[in-house]
Amino acid sequence: MGVSRIDEASGFQFDTYEGLIKEADERALAYLGGLEKDLYDLGVVSVTKRVVRGQADDAIVDLARQMPGNLVVMTTHGRSGICRWVLGSVADGVVRRSGNPVFVIRSVEKSSAKNKAAHRTDGDQKPVGAGIGSDTR
Repeated sequence: MGVSRIDEASGFQFDTYEGLIKEADERALAYLGGLEKDLYDLGVVSVTKRVVRGQADDAIVDLARQMPGNLVVMTTHGRSGICRWVLGSVADGVVRRSGNPVFVIRSVEKSSAKNKAAHRTDGDQKPVGAGIGSDTR
């Protein structure tokens, strides 16, 4: 675990904010490293990993604007109705504001990138939107 401190009055050990952030960054990079390996195994030539903080759609849009000429590829849970209203849609925010082409794919639960790519035609993975600022369901 990261850096921690002990509260003198209670004797409880607490992780510091910096320690929690460091641990979250390490876990995110490890997760992305696994995805990177899967993508290279599938023949992808170049992968760039970055961990950024902030509201998800804002962070993705800001990063996309720093890297013009790229394609943003992301998955969506496909929520609708009250769930989408309450939770919002990161994919929708990115599609509407990115300025880069965005390819949105409905997520397949509990499956690696390699398995998802191998099963593109099995009906579980359907493109639900693509384009610059458009939603073409």
